Amino acid sequence: MLSGLPSFIAMPISFTLFCLNLAIVGTLLVIGGLIKILIPLKFAQKVIYDLMHFVYRTWALNNYLIMMLFNKIEWKIKGNQNLNKKSWYLLIA
Repeated sequence: MLSGLPSFIAMPISFTLFCLNLAIVGTLLVIGGLIKILIPLKFAQKVIYDLMHFVYRTWALNNYLIMMLFNKIEWKIKGNQNLNKKSWYLLIA
């Protein structure tokens, strides 16, 4: 969409959006981690755990949307195995 903008305009805007995304998601994850430590109930920890997974998935989705907004990207995905949403994976970009 905004890939036609000159780089001296697009770069500061995209950098700001990435920083805001990281700050908001990072804050939510730290708060969730502290609440998870303070509340020893298994049910509450499970709920917070699920919320924290949703938050980090949102972080990755927001980064993807910011990249698509400012760049024309052709994705090449390797290792297309059966992935499980309940498992942990290393995200390298």
